[in-house]
Amino acid sequence: MQIMKGHPYFKIRSFSTLREMLWQSVDLYHDKVAFRYREQPGGDLLVKTYGEFKQEIQNLGTALQALGLNGCRLAVVGENSYTWCLAHATMVCGAGVAVPLDRLLPAEEIISLLDRGNVDVVFYDPSYHAALMTAAAAQPRLRALICLRPSRFGREPAPAWDKPTHQLLAQDNPDEQNPACKLLVLDDLLKWGAQLRANGDEAFDRVAIDPGALMALLYTSGTTSTSKAV
Repeated sequence: MQIMKGHPYFKIRSFSTLREMLWQSVDLYHDKVAFRYREQPGGDLLVKTYGEFKQEIQNLGTALQALGLNGCRLAVVGENSYTWCLAHATMVCGAGVAVPLDRLLPAEEIISLLDRGNVDVVFYDPSYHAALMTAAAAQPRLRALICLRPSRFGREPAPAWDKPTHQLLAQDNPDEQNPACKLLVLDDLLKWGAQLRANGDEAFDRVAIDPGALMALLYTSGTTSTSKAV
């Protein structure tokens, strides 16, 4: 009997978290292109390297930490985009529990899933703004709605956006003039996070990730019954 022994074609990388895996990839391919995309059909081709992707994850994560949103449940709903990937990657790299939602769901089901998932923060595209404002009015747990691409409001008037500050969410008595749920823009958070990091804020880098802890809530299709989180 002949014993056949295989051999690996590639060295297997060892890691215990998605952040560790991604950071390894950044070390290996730092200046190589990780994303190629267009903001609009026929628009300019934009690129992001692995190094730039990591930097923006750190900037966004630092901003969320400074707002006191670390460890929250964070949902994301929107079209396929770089900003969607950035938001989701930041969640699984230490910002909290990711709750990705199907963009084709009707508004009432999205609102229901946010409630059932005990979601604190939502990253979203403008087409979901009305539904999320309805959710915010009915769900006091929601603390922030973060618009991924506000330029896509088009001819519709954009909301009055809040500016990120350390005190933004530290409000004891919210009212109509000072609602509990703040409206933020992703680009503002990225810029603020970059400023915080330039001033020495490394809190997000020090977040410990438990490989055995809950990382994401993924809802089933609900074909035969109410969708379930797994």
